[in-house]
Amino acid sequence: MSDRSDWLRSLVRRARDGIVDGVREHPALTRVRAVARDLKNHTAAIPEREVARVALAREGLAASSVRARDGAILFDAEVEGGRIAHARIVPEPPRFATRGAKELVFRVEPPDAAGDKAVRDFVGALAALVARTAWSAALKPRSDASEGAFVEREGDVLHVDLRTVPSVRAALSSPAGAVVEAISLERIEAHDGAVRIVFGLPRLG
Repeated sequence: MSDRSDWLRSLVRRARDGIVDGVREHPALTRVRAVARDLKNHTAAIPEREVARVALAREGLAASSVRARDGAILFDAEVEGGRIAHARIVPEPPRFATRGAKELVFRVEPPDAAGDKAVRDFVGALAALVARTAWSAALKPRSDASEGAFVEREGDVLHVDLRTVPSVRAALSSPAGAVVEAISLERIEAHDGAVRIVFGLPRLG
């Protein structure tokens, strides 16, 4: 097995078992400590107040409201000029493959809202927030909430390629990209005031 594979297996095992505190050889391990509990439980939660913060950081919004309830993210915003944007955004199963697709999928209600720029911008920012949460061991921290991603529309469905998130793209072109490849996103849930990420981790021998 290659040195890279050995390092990756060791990194994920230490994070999963929550014993990384004593290991300092690799810079990424410092950030792994912060998410060790999430990895062990295969889940992480983003409070809706944090999702609302990234929504308000989008250009052109005068006000916004975000709620995570009953399997959907309820997004309401006042766009500069007084127009109101409203959407119920339902996470669908992500598309993830090692060294391949890293895509989040969202169904939008009502269908016409999928064509609203404010809704698409919010979904791109949400996807970037999910990526930063899931792969915080590999991504460099950001001091603002303005990061986004490229969003494509197909009818009432929005697709987000996470490789278009600047911090993810940077990680994938570095040794830290091994963490992004290893930790997959099994599903995204929205309930009880939080957006929850369920991870998939590689099988370790």
